[in-house]
Amino acid sequence: MLEDHSKTKLELGNLVNLETLECFSTKHGRVTDLKGMTRLRSLSIYIGDQRYTMETLSSSLSKLSDLESLTIDNYDGFYTPTNDDEEGFVWDFFNLKQLNLEIYMPRLPDAQRFPSHLKTIELAYCCLTEDPMPILEKLLHLKEIRLWSKSFCGRRMDCSRDGFPQLQKLRFDGLEEWEEWIVEEGSMPLLCTLWIYGCRKLKEIPDGLRFITNLEDLIVYDVGDEFDLRLSEGYLLSHLTTISLSRCRLTEDPMPILEKLLHLKEISLLDRSFSGRRMVCSRDGFPQLQKLKFYGLKEWEEWIVEEGSMPLLYTLDIWSCRELKEIPFRFITSLHDLAVGQSSIRLLETCLPSFLTTISLIDFRLTEDQMMILEKLLHLKDVQLNRCFCGGRMVCSRGGFPQLKNLKFKRLEEWEEWIIEEGSMPLLHTLKIDSCPKLKELPDGLRFITSLKSLTCCYMGKGWEKRLSKGGKDYYKVQHIPSWQTDILQLKRTRTHEEWMTRRLMAELAVALLPFAVERLWNLLVRETEQFQGVEEQFKGLKNDVETLRCFLKDAEAKKHSSAMVRKVIKDIKEIVFDAEDIIETFLLKKELGESSSSSFKRFAYVTVKRMGLGFVMKPISKRISKVILDMQNLGVQKVIVNEEYMQSLLVKEKEMRQTFPTSDEDHLVGLERSMMEGELLKEIVRVLETQKALIVIDDIWREGDWDLIKHVFLPKKGWKVLLTSRNEEVALHADRQCVTFKPECLTFEESWDVFQRIAFPIKDTSEFKIDEDMKQIGMEMIKHCGGLPLAIKVLGGMLRDKYTLHQWKTIHENIKAHIVRGSGSDDRNVKLQVYDVLHLSFEELPAYLKHCFLYLASFPEDYKIDVESLSYYWAAEGILRPMDFDGASIREVVDGYIEELVKRNMVISKRDVDTSRFKTLQLHDMMREVCLRKAEEENFVQTICRSTANSRSPCKSRRLAVVRRPGETFNVDTEVKNPSLRTLLFIKNGELKATSLFFTSHKLMRVLDLSWAMFEGGKVRSSIGKLIHLRYLNLEMSIVNQLPSSMRNLKKLLYLNLAVYDEVYIPNILKEMQELTFLWLPWRLHDKTKLELKNLVKLETMKNFNTKHGRVTDLQGMTRLRSLSIFITDERYTMETLSSSLSKLSHLKSLTIYNNKEFYTPTNDDEEGFVWDFVNLKQLKLEIYMPRLPDAQRFPSHLTTISLKQSRLKEDPMPILEKLLHLKETSLRDQSFCGRRMVCSRDGFPQLQKLKFDGLKEWEEWIIEEGSMPLLHTLEIGSCPRLKELPDGLQFITNLEDLRVNYMGDEFTLKLLEGYLPSHLTTIELTYCCLKEDPMPILEKLLHLKEISLKSKSFSGRRMVCSRDGFPQLQKLLFMGLLEWEEWIVEEGSMPLLHTLDIWSCRELKEIPDGLRFITSLHNLIVGESSIRLSETCLPSFLTTISLIDFRLTEDQMMILEKLLHLKDVQLNRCFCGGRMVCSRGGFPQLQNLEFKRLEEWEEWIVEEGSMPLLHTLNIESCPKLKELPDGLRFITSLKSLTFYNMGKRWEKRLANGGKDYYKVQHIPSVKFMANRDFTSEIYWHTDAVKLFDEVSN
Repeated sequence: MLEDHSKTKLELGNLVNLETLECFSTKHGRVTDLKGMTRLRSLSIYIGDQRYTMETLSSSLSKLSDLESLTIDNYDGFYTPTNDDEEGFVWDFFNLKQLNLEIYMPRLPDAQRFPSHLKTIELAYCCLTEDPMPILEKLLHLKEIRLWSKSFCGRRMDCSRDGFPQLQKLRFDGLEEWEEWIVEEGSMPLLCTLWIYGCRKLKEIPDGLRFITNLEDLIVYDVGDEFDLRLSEGYLLSHLTTISLSRCRLTEDPMPILEKLLHLKEISLLDRSFSGRRMVCSRDGFPQLQKLKFYGLKEWEEWIVEEGSMPLLYTLDIWSCRELKEIPFRFITSLHDLAVGQSSIRLLETCLPSFLTTISLIDFRLTEDQMMILEKLLHLKDVQLNRCFCGGRMVCSRGGFPQLKNLKFKRLEEWEEWIIEEGSMPLLHTLKIDSCPKLKELPDGLRFITSLKSLTCCYMGKGWEKRLSKGGKDYYKVQHIPSWQTDILQLKRTRTHEEWMTRRLMAELAVALLPFAVERLWNLLVRETEQFQGVEEQFKGLKNDVETLRCFLKDAEAKKHSSAMVRKVIKDIKEIVFDAEDIIETFLLKKELGESSSSSFKRFAYVTVKRMGLGFVMKPISKRISKVILDMQNLGVQKVIVNEEYMQSLLVKEKEMRQTFPTSDEDHLVGLERSMMEGELLKEIVRVLETQKALIVIDDIWREGDWDLIKHVFLPKKGWKVLLTSRNEEVALHADRQCVTFKPECLTFEESWDVFQRIAFPIKDTSEFKIDEDMKQIGMEMIKHCGGLPLAIKVLGGMLRDKYTLHQWKTIHENIKAHIVRGSGSDDRNVKLQVYDVLHLSFEELPAYLKHCFLYLASFPEDYKIDVESLSYYWAAEGILRPMDFDGASIREVVDGYIEELVKRNMVISKRDVDTSRFKTLQLHDMMREVCLRKAEEENFVQTICRSTANSRSPCKSRRLAVVRRPGETFNVDTEVKNPSLRTLLFIKNGELKATSLFFTSHKLMRVLDLSWAMFEGGKVRSSIGKLIHLRYLNLEMSIVNQLPSSMRNLKKLLYLNLAVYDEVYIPNILKEMQELTFLWLPWRLHDKTKLELKNLVKLETMKNFNTKHGRVTDLQGMTRLRSLSIFITDERYTMETLSSSLSKLSHLKSLTIYNNKEFYTPTNDDEEGFVWDFVNLKQLKLEIYMPRLPDAQRFPSHLTTISLKQSRLKEDPMPILEKLLHLKETSLRDQSFCGRRMVCSRDGFPQLQKLKFDGLKEWEEWIIEEGSMPLLHTLEIGSCPRLKELPDGLQFITNLEDLRVNYMGDEFTLKLLEGYLPSHLTTIELTYCCLKEDPMPILEKLLHLKEISLKSKSFSGRRMVCSRDGFPQLQKLLFMGLLEWEEWIVEEGSMPLLHTLDIWSCRELKEIPDGLRFITSLHNLIVGESSIRLSETCLPSFLTTISLIDFRLTEDQMMILEKLLHLKDVQLNRCFCGGRMVCSRGGFPQLQNLEFKRLEEWEEWIVEEGSMPLLHTLNIESCPKLKELPDGLRFITSLKSLTFYNMGKRWEKRLANGGKDYYKVQHIPSVKFMANRDFTSEIYWHTDAVKLFDEVSN
């Protein structure tokens, strides 16, 4: 809301594209400005000016026909009409669903005048004199009503039979005159929540409520003394699950009545709700109760709980019940959480439940040590003692607290001594001591607790920090603890209760991302304390300020809040934390650079910074922290948070998300009956397990501890099985580490369509109901975006169920993913927002560091395969990885653990590397990605720039920026990246990137910088890059670089440096300064003058392209952390002995590659084995060295999974040795690695081998495979082995073989295409230069599992091929290339029924596409290139969706044929038309979305008739020099979003610019671009393929 500043005047009339407008004030803007905002969906107005009447307001809003949510507030009472009969407001909003009014309106209009789809109505200060219920109950879609202060001033309300048929929530608040409420039977049948607050004259709950069987939640607060809650046996609201009472003044014990409400799960008796002395909970009472809370019952003295009462009670809170002396709860074995505060209760060993896991004792005065009682509770995991002990001594004895993990002491002001005996608290993980001023020291026994990971001491005085610091008296007690922190903050003033409340509440509302950032900053300050000598005063001030923030957030949970004020405070704190971190790190880095410099000038500069700069920049940070705290108090943040309705709505929302029963519209699902009590269910389970075998299904468990609550029910050694369902795989593994885990696959398209139809269409009338074909087509398109996720399909179907027009379906289709995730438009309360809520709940369950990891994935575009190795170093450079997770592990190993957890929680989709079993790529499911993007936007976590989206022009406000570049696009970082606080800059995909010194000078806080594929002027990286002293990640892969500056020696914090470029590069001897490097990829070619010293890089985990010519191989000896190493031997000085000696210490090595391209090293002794193989962890080995004899199998690394040999010149068959390596999965023998004639793979050899490749073995003639060899082999590639005569017969025994590729064999090679010869389970076959003379199809079509066939150059030299009926039943992809003799192809009906993609390239004698293709309805993609094929309407399959015609000369316009293919969506015409004119006629291309013309050099004229291509989205025109102009009909295609021209000349740009001759044709298109050229790299690749193909064809 705008602050009340009289000078603020806003003109908003031009904002006609607004869809949401909040907090519009009539005092600061004209209400008439709203008239043109016809796209508005959501509007809130504050009436702050007496000039405006209801007539003026109604007139201004009357055109807003799309409005779905309207709020009108009148806080200041400016508008108060005098005519009591005036209805005033105009209600003509057809689509309105939510209406909030705070205006004087003494009479409601008739129900017919209300918006027909209204779901929520909220009224305040209306002063209605007549009962509103007779009108409101006729609004059939109404689901929620709130009547606030003075909305109704009458005495009586009546809810009549059949009224409010959809109402679910009803709230009355502050109706001071209301006395009587009558509810007739049959009214509000679906009501589930009722809230009555501050209605002091209401006398009783209406009798009719007992007929509402859906009513589950009843909240009654602050009613009058005469109010009767009607707690009598004859008046039971039998289905209540939650009841909360406050200030109801019950004098009689309510328990005898409440315990008969068999479904009750939660009871809260608060603040004078009961004024009696005694309560009794009797046997078998409260069979379902789980949570019980008493607060402020000041007269209550005695509580009796009989055995058998409340058998499922889990949580008990007792606060401010000072007369209650004892707890009667030892019989309730399910009770786990107990909190007692402000009480006089005596704790006795006999009264405490033995299964307690959590206990909190707060604000009462115990003089005796409670540890002797608590330590005997064997299941306790969390203990908090807060101002509850006034004794002086505590003792934790041997064997006590065997399960305790978290212990907290706070404000124990008399406590002096603590003793811990060895063997106490063996599993303690976290200990916190806060404000215990008399405690002298930590107990000596703390050093025996090796499990302790975190110790925090707050407000414990200066002496503590000194004693516990390294070298201090008590350091030995804490030196084993990874994270310990002390606080010397001395409060300079006494905080008020309000300030303490503010700080405590901030800790509850802050998202977990914020404490993570604050904690990281705090750790930096603690770690670097010694570095601030000379600036102690400034440092101490900043440290104290950060600790103030840390106190807010230390124990924060991932809770969200709807208040904009609170969100702003959190945002401000985030910015403060980041700025403070920048200041501290900049100071430390400049200090390090100054101290290490030999220049006296630099040392002087550092001294200046130390004395002046730090103090100057720290003061504003401290002021900002103070301002944040002051703002919180002024804005009343605590009042916003302490909101009972909000907390209640969270409970209701969570209950809806966790609902396991079917709803009314899910009658085809079966679940437990609602009426079954949990107590009965448990007894029934025990009875069943004792008498018979059973399968128990437990659905939707979220946390590991949930299983521990119920596992005691399952008796041992009985015939039962349990099926758990959960989004977190670790839940099942926690229950049973040996369990079988099953991950359901997403639905197929056919299954998705079947489910969708059931929900979206009226299946009861299928015999009469005909689905509109256009709606069916749009529906099929939309369910693709659901990704096979059943919940998403259900939401989509629910949204469309009540949409009857094609226009409505198209509207949803335009922004389908957001609709599904947010569920907007659905009428089902369990469907609306359900996808987002469920997936969002998964996000909220993540620990803070994994939330950072997950949100980082928002940087990448849709369907992008994220490389895990790069992602590992992004996370490391950002400081996301926790130090405690390393413990000798590498960055990649830690990240693999994080990803494993995300995969188990089903947050990401990941693929593993076949060779290493490591995660290789990550992707997000479309629905999960929408959640990720939404959360990242809320947190301002990252901003992405993509030219195809609207945000490409918006300024970057986030500290992370990801740029998605498309081929041909140029991005100038100097001009387009302007945020000086930017920390991360990523470039995703290829494209031309330009950077100069300006960029490096302007962005000195950069941590992560990806400049892959960048172009540097003259190939020189500017020296100003040395100013980026914060850099942790620098990627120059594939950039145009030939020289690095010496200033890069300043980048001392680099963890990752990628210099993988193909240019010859000169690197000064600067890398030795980068001692934090863990990843280093050197260029392939280095300048002769480059000499590198690398022995200081002892933290390296990966090093690529180390070259013996430019560095000493002995430098490798100290790099003991190396996991991956590749070496180029280019210097004759190095022998195998020298190399082996230098590598012998690298015990962690997992991947080793040695290249010897220039053959500098060639030993003369043919018997020399040479290389030392002592790498126990090695898994991947690639050798390009002369090695005529392999060592014995026993000398190979035992875990080897991959071996590749090249230029080894082995004389003996290597198979007898290699086949004994039991873990080997992939073997590659290439280029003269074997010079013998014969190889034999014997029985039982290669038990794990999956991939086998032979290439360039010129002498090899014979291969024998014995039955039983290579049983798991699935991929076999053989190429360029000219003397090999045939494939071995033994291949037929390898039933796992799926992929066979045979390329470039000799003239003598014979491929036996005989039935039974090829392995029957082949799915892929690729043949090149196999010279088959007979048609291969009769044999291949009998391989029933074949899915992909490629017949390339000279693989077939015959004239005719026939694909017969029923052949190739599984074939999906078929490629013919370079079959120069092939003339005729016959396809019989019934052949290849599943064929999806057909490519025909350079088969120039083939003249026609076979007629039989039109019978293949699954064929969607057709590519024809370099051909003489004639296209005809009759031969093209009618279901084609994509067609590409490339490089052949058609003289006739093909549009008249193609436009009749009604399913076509993508068309590419590339140098395939030499005519002059094309016409796209009316009604043609009804589904076309993407169209591309390329290099049509004779094309002059293009006509598009109105009604052609109505769905066209993207149009590209490239290098069509004779085309004169765009067709006039283009202006009728309103769906067109992107138009791009490549190499079309300046003339076109001028004509289509604003004011140009043809501008009217394109002015409706959001994106019109002119590119000078396509991406240079892609052009190179295209030409390379073309040359290769030309060579193949010519030969």
